[in-house]
Amino acid sequence: MWNPTGPLKFILNPTLAPPRLNPSPRRRQLPLAASFCIVKYRAECLRRRSSRPPPHNSSLWRRRVERLPYLALLLSPPLIKDDSEMVVKKYTRGKPVNVKRLSDKKLRGNLTVKENLYGQSAKAAAKADKWLKPTEDGGLEPEGLEKTYRFQQTDILKEVPLSSSRNAFDMNLPGEGPVRDVTFLHTEDMYAVAQKNFGQLHYQDVSTGEMTANYRTGLGCTNVMRVNPYNAVIGLGHSCGKVTMWKPTSVKPLVTMLCHSGYVTAVAFDKGGHLMATAARAQSLDFSQKGLLACSNGSLVETYKDFGGHDYKLYMKHRIAKGYKIGKVSFRPYKDILGIGHSMGLTSIIVPGSGEPNFDTFVDNPNETTKQKREKEVHALLDKLPPETIMLNSNMIATVRPPKKEKKNKKEIEEEMEEAIESAKKTEMKKKTKGRSKPSKRAKKKEEEVFRAKRPFLDQ
Repeated sequence: MWNPTGPLKFILNPTLAPPRLNPSPRRRQLPLAASFCIVKYRAECLRRRSSRPPPHNSSLWRRRVERLPYLALLLSPPLIKDDSEMVVKKYTRGKPVNVKRLSDKKLRGNLTVKENLYGQSAKAAAKADKWLKPTEDGGLEPEGLEKTYRFQQTDILKEVPLSSSRNAFDMNLPGEGPVRDVTFLHTEDMYAVAQKNFGQLHYQDVSTGEMTANYRTGLGCTNVMRVNPYNAVIGLGHSCGKVTMWKPTSVKPLVTMLCHSGYVTAVAFDKGGHLMATAARAQSLDFSQKGLLACSNGSLVETYKDFGGHDYKLYMKHRIAKGYKIGKVSFRPYKDILGIGHSMGLTSIIVPGSGEPNFDTFVDNPNETTKQKREKEVHALLDKLPPETIMLNSNMIATVRPPKKEKKNKKEIEEEMEEAIESAKKTEMKKKTKGRSKPSKRAKKKEEEVFRAKRPFLDQ
């Protein structure tokens, strides 16, 4: 049933056609057809509480009907005007220019056209985002004076569905260590385990098994290593408080920075690769896909959230059993799960809003078949770039290297200076009136021209 004055309903029956542009309030039945529609009402129409419908020609009764082919199966409810404006505001390019104050008509017209294009691009981006990202990310929303870091795991487990609550568990594995680090390789079937300490950096090609490079850092014991996902540069944390960045073809580090006065215990890069977090006391750091930062210290795990402008504030905290020492924390991709490895085993907790809700099947496909998995591995090995392409600024690839400037000899410089002086002397002076073409003034101007020709060679 369709009631214009009652609560808003959304019909997804493919056998029903959209209502007419000027429907009658008495008409309750809809004609049959093989299509459906999305109706977007104005916000004023939803706020109207009168039991009597407004006239058909009223501005409060305007609505827009979009006919879509019978292709989509999952559709979101109709957007209210305020909600759609909030989505578009996310993609705007700042405040628009006030063109009414400009007196230049040409400039005013150009700016008006550009502002219209910016608005159209923002609406197109919001529309594409609506269909390409149907699932929104979650999060904790406090009410009043509540704080998100005061929510416990028991409170969260009561509100989440059963499928999500199963991801929160404790696994005790006494006497099964020590394991320094475990990481998966280019496929999920292979992983590497580290159980020793070295002050060296090893590069090994897993596909062929050969050692690509082996460098000695020379900065003491190194227990921290992270890969920058943006440019594949390795970040190392040393006992002297320095953090270095390496590439396979460089004997010396590309960047050396003093981050702490003591031992560097943890390093983490965000998803974009342009933000790095270091710690001198915390045991482990990790960034989630949505930008949350997890930090472990003793038996306490704290999660920080960016509230705009890299302003990270405390979002959640969780304390495991007293006496357990946390070794490493790591977020689970595409899930709101944080894994905690400690001295007695493994603990998994729920962190709302940490995982990416929409996945790209060309990057990570959780539903891939055995054939797709094999093809993906073959394509990854064929597309593998040589170690020389790893650099700090990856935008330099496929650009033209500027020619090197060769230093000229003293004799060549003198010859070029003489040629410049001769060409300056041969310049013809324009004849001017009122005494400005006197021989003394012409000679003075020639001296100035000669000095200008000499000047670049004197600086060398």
